[in-house]
Amino acid sequence: MEMDRMYDSVNLLLSLQSENGRLSTWEPATAHEWLEVLNPTEFFQDIVIEHEYLESTASTIQTLAVFMKLYPGYQKKEIEAFIAKAVCYLENQQMLDGSWYGCWGICFIYGTWFALRGLAAAGKNCNNSLTVRKVSEFLLSTQLASGG
Repeated sequence: MEMDRMYDSVNLLLSLQSENGRLSTWEPATAHEWLEVLNPTEFFQDIVIEHEYLESTASTIQTLAVFMKLYPGYQKKEIEAFIAKAVCYLENQQMLDGSWYGCWGICFIYGTWFALRGLAAAGKNCNNSLTVRKVSEFLLSTQLASGG
């Protein structure tokens, strides 16, 4: 990929983050939730406005962390600020049992997997993060005797 396209991609990702640290999938989420009342269908929920998701936020942390390792000189302060806000969002969204709710898949294990990968990419681990320790307890408490 041409470097200019790579930089454009990073700039796009940075532009999608909202003030609360979350990330949408297509464009910045600026519409009001009440607009969902205008949804003309009964079977497609939450399709009228752009929403922000744990999965896209955590995935972008991973992407930008890898990018920073490969290209440490480009938008360093902006990327670090993005990651810090996104990590704060992930930490604040953690459920009391240590899990996260996933919107795109099989709910809690799926959402927790995304959040944990994002946190790990940001340098969080059991030694420096209470959030990650809570994740570990959640995963161990839900593991079956068969290992699944």
